[in-house]
Amino acid sequence: MKVFTSAQIKNIEDATVLRGISKFRLMENAGSAAARVIRERFDLTAKKTVVVAGNGNNGGDGFALACILQAENIDCTVFTLSEKQSADSAFYAAKAAELGVKVKPFAEECLNGFSTVVDCLLGTGFQGGLRPAYRAAIEAIN
Repeated sequence: MKVFTSAQIKNIEDATVLRGISKFRLMENAGSAAARVIRERFDLTAKKTVVVAGNGNNGGDGFALACILQAENIDCTVFTLSEKQSADSAFYAAKAAELGVKVKPFAEECLNGFSTVVDCLLGTGFQGGLRPAYRAAIEAIN
């Protein structure tokens, strides 16, 4: 397994976009890879999966994942920490809404009853300290 720094990931993503792969495709690829791992590692017979999404592009990866799971008839709910999304993330947030994915505001008790929780809060662009809402979400996920 290779491990990259945030700066290296940003450079890889930028180079990929320059080669003609859109950021939307990158989000779809991330969602597809996450869906594959979830199917391989977790029992989805309960079909109750939750994505906790931040407002950046990592949240967009989560919305893309939710779209894929919804298409596979796996019940998926997205809990968000903000009504605002990055421009790129908003694309998959809108697509998720069109597909009927349940999107709700995050509350600490909202994770009860879900068999699989996917953390899509913070990505490689994260800097600084955690805002209280993010800290509460991370503690609830843990």
